[in-house]
Amino acid sequence: MDRIDAMKVFVAAVDEGSLAGAARRLKRSPTAVSRALSFLETHLGVELLHRTTRALKLSEAGERYAAACRRVLTELNEADTLASGERSSPRGVLTISAPPINGEETLRPIIDAFLDRYPDVSVRILLLDRLVNLVDEGVDIALRIGHLPDSSLVTTRLGGDVRRVVVGSPAYLAKHPPSKNRRIWRSTTSSRSAILVSILGVSSRRRARPFPEPSSSHQGAPSTVCAPPRRRPYPVAV
Repeated sequence: MDRIDAMKVFVAAVDEGSLAGAARRLKRSPTAVSRALSFLETHLGVELLHRTTRALKLSEAGERYAAACRRVLTELNEADTLASGERSSPRGVLTISAPPINGEETLRPIIDAFLDRYPDVSVRILLLDRLVNLVDEGVDIALRIGHLPDSSLVTTRLGGDVRRVVVGSPAYLAKHPPSKNRRIWRSTTSSRSAILVSILGVSSRRRARPFPEPSSSHQGAPSTVCAPPRRRPYPVAV
């Protein structure tokens, strides 16, 4: 009998507390489990488990051997992971931050294609009205709109140019006609009524007087969209 396989049976029996539990966990018969344990005890020449009708109890030698088996099996799993790392498929949680405006709409088709290709990955989208620190906040990817400052981050362009424009209703522009001189128009903008949107990632320093600043308890609070792995049922929770 393979000694490594017998070690796995022994550890399973210790974890489950019974031969029947180990048999269910390993999907083997109780006889096969008992045979593996007997093989180890014969090989070592000591009793590892005190068997009763209701439970198993480790002997002193069994306690030491169980700890050693766990170390050996853990190292074997790590060795297998390292050796097969190049061909193993991605798994885990991918965290993405995006602006509330069009963030989910832009990313949804990309994420759908990604999850189809890597069904063991789940995705969490944080819809935030601020720029996040990817390292400090545990974010893997960020969707940003506008010009990016120089950094060591790797970037990929997803769309065309995005420009900000100032718009006004016909009634407002009739009451406050814009000046053809841009300098005059800009210098008087602070005294005009305006609603400035800051959820594209850059906070505005100027807001209309009738619209107070939002409380600090609501600034930067994310709306979260979760996409679980495709190997499971695929509801989307918001």
